[in-house]
Amino acid sequence: MSKNEIRFEIIQKRDAIDPVEAERSSQIITEKIMSLPEYENAEDVFLYASFRSEVATRELFLRTVEKKGHVYLPKVMSRTRMIFVRVTSVDEVQKGFRGIFEPVGTEALDVVPGLIVVPMVAFDKNGTRLGYGGGFYDRTLPLYSGKSFICGAAFSCQYHGDIPCDDTDIRMDAIITERETIRIS
Repeated sequence: MSKNEIRFEIIQKRDAIDPVEAERSSQIITEKIMSLPEYENAEDVFLYASFRSEVATRELFLRTVEKKGHVYLPKVMSRTRMIFVRVTSVDEVQKGFRGIFEPVGTEALDVVPGLIVVPMVAFDKNGTRLGYGGGFYDRTLPLYSGKSFICGAAFSCQYHGDIPCDDTDIRMDAIITERETIRIS
């Protein structure tokens, strides 16, 4: 299957999850992420603002701000550039690129996070992540690969046995679903 065929199939599966079940599963994933030693030890945490049927991150955002004082969220600056901006409250975000909530500010701080939580369309057991095809994370994550713990958040139905992997694809260090924590060695 091509990447676009996989995207179409998995997004349909994800969209079909009952909203109550999606919320329950998102809660479980939030708890699992917050119990990671990498989360506990991280001074700086990069998250994403969930969109449509992605794993919900609002509670993770609020609890991380409460616990750590701030988080970093992505902001799309152009068709090829995404930065992470420090956010200390929900008042500092607004709808941006494609209607996704982004930080109001535009100052990218030179920070190497302890933990990065990324969205994904699909994943496999090798830590391969399939995104939406814009390449924002594929261009940004190499700055942190090997320096930060990169964790994908997904529902278990987003698993796909064989995702094509390009040289530009960054493998996850772990993938967290409501059913399991997959650590990639």
